[in-house]
Amino acid sequence: MAECSANIECRVADSSLVDPYSLFLLEPVRAWNDPSHPEPQLFHHRGDGTFTVDGPTIDLRDRMTKWQYLL
Repeated sequence: MAECSANIECRVADSSLVDPYSLFLLEPVRAWNDPSHPEPQLFHHRGDGTFTVDGPTIDLRDRMTKWQYLL
């Protein structure tokens, strides 16, 4: 995709948690970046339903309905 500055190709390492948690465990196979993107923005999941984009925090906890039961 043109807007992607980096990409990680993964394979499914374990699918045993799909039924109980809708969770796939992935293993990275290959990673690459596009050097034509001089200043890519970083997007980080903080593990609690919030995300950080190059500094400011985006709170999406209300959209992560399954996570609310674990908090």
